[in-house]
Amino acid sequence: MFPIFLKEGYFMGKDSKMIVVLGRIHWRSLFEPKLSDDEFFHRVLDFLNKCPEYREEKGDNTFVWAFGNILTLKIDDDQIIYGRLGKIKEGSERLVYDREERKFKKVKDSRITNALAFVSFVIYPKHHLIAFQEKGRYISYKRFCEVFKKMSREYFDNGEFVITPLPDKDRVLQSLQEFKKIITVNFTVTLPNPVDEPEWKQFRKLLKGASVEKAKMVLTNEHQGLNPNSTIIKGGIHLAASGYGSARIEGETETGERKVIYTKDTKYRRVVKAPEDADETIAFKFFREIIKKFILKNRETSGDESGGQEEMR
Repeated sequence: MFPIFLKEGYFMGKDSKMIVVLGRIHWRSLFEPKLSDDEFFHRVLDFLNKCPEYREEKGDNTFVWAFGNILTLKIDDDQIIYGRLGKIKEGSERLVYDREERKFKKVKDSRITNALAFVSFVIYPKHHLIAFQEKGRYISYKRFCEVFKKMSREYFDNGEFVITPLPDKDRVLQSLQEFKKIITVNFTVTLPNPVDEPEWKQFRKLLKGASVEKAKMVLTNEHQGLNPNSTIIKGGIHLAASGYGSARIEGETETGERKVIYTKDTKYRRVVKAPEDADETIAFKFFREIIKKFILKNRETSGDESGGQEEMR
């Protein structure tokens, strides 16, 4: 079963849509070198299975965040993780009848744990990709990333997991077509994994040759405009638009209007026709398809182009 992709903002009814955001997940630590694929997989899995609940006090209310429904799947050479992150309200009210006062009233019961909402997620550790659901006011994409980071920071003594939502590269490049000339490019990018994408291959060589891990550049030409096909400008924009940093691009349209594009403003968000609280099997199939499409489009090797044999445990 494959997802039906809909335009953002178009909903099929209250219980028939699922909003999914795609991001990169990284391990960040000042005291530990980069992890191998296998080490990263087990670090994530250990965290999700053993991380204690995270408590938040807001006024008179206590909210608890917890992971659940953790599953691992093996598809060809890829180890994949499925899970849920839920928000719980402790001490919810319940309606009771007080026989002595002969009154119906609401009382707060600390024994009641009311699950307000949960969101599903799928992690491809080998590609450092995570597809996660968002649910409006309960669990936005920003809140998901914040809570995931806070819980990992409390669990680990020497590091944390950081999730960065990916830009929608197609939308960024489409917006650039409106420019008659590019006046300023301001970007911060990191050295990507050895992926030979033509748009940034030469730029990556420049960074690697100079032993650069992170590059910050501001390039400008007010009168003639910058050359968008140069190694640095083309490579920097494509790296940022592919999730390896961020960019601010200022240009001039055919009508002489100044316009600014921020790659961080174009989230890789998809709306699929599926129940919002779909079970593990359905949610996994939808999320996996979104990640596969992204991997194949960016010419990475997913190890699952033919469908593969699935093993869930």
